[in-house]
Amino acid sequence: MTTFVKLLLELLRITVIFIGIGGVLWYGVLIHVYALDAQAQHYQWVGGLGIYIVIYVLYKNKLQYSGWVKREPSEQLGSSATVFFLAGGLLLIAMPYLILFGTSS
Repeated sequence: MTTFVKLLLELLRITVIFIGIGGVLWYGVLIHVYALDAQAQHYQWVGGLGIYIVIYVLYKNKLQYSGWVKREPSEQLGSSATVFFLAGGLLLIAMPYLILFGTSS
């Protein structure tokens, strides 16, 4: 295959990973978890952002090397960056309930 075709296939794969997995997790998990509290539903986009950050870390560290375009393993995120992004993503997923906990009196 030519380099251009491999690039197009890789872009299609990235799109499917982010939209497919992100959409399934957002709808399959967050919609139902945040449905437990009506006020948390207003902030579910914050949790969705957290899901996409976690998917980015997964793609950058693992899924990037199983595609059509071959890359060097040195392009992985560093361990401190991985921990930072994962902690931030998980914090964003929990944030709607943390916001509500902070505002309830």
